Amino acid sequence: MNYIIEILDRNNIVMKTLKGKNKNDVIQHFKDWKTYQRNTFPNAKKTMFSKAYLIETNITDVFEPED
Repeated sequence: MNYIIEILDRNNIVMKTLKGKNKNDVIQHFKDWKTYQRNTFPNAKKTMFSKAYLIETNITDVFEPED
């Protein structure tokens, strides 16, 4: 199964998408991203994102548009 975390900014626009096959790895990647943001912008008064959603997908086939 594939897992996706979509991180939304303050205007509810997707600003970052994290993907992976292991749920715990995707969640850890999100935590690492949050730590990186905090360390990169230490004087920020608000967080850069407003929401984050964990999406569990069971899609195995990806269909590309035909030319």
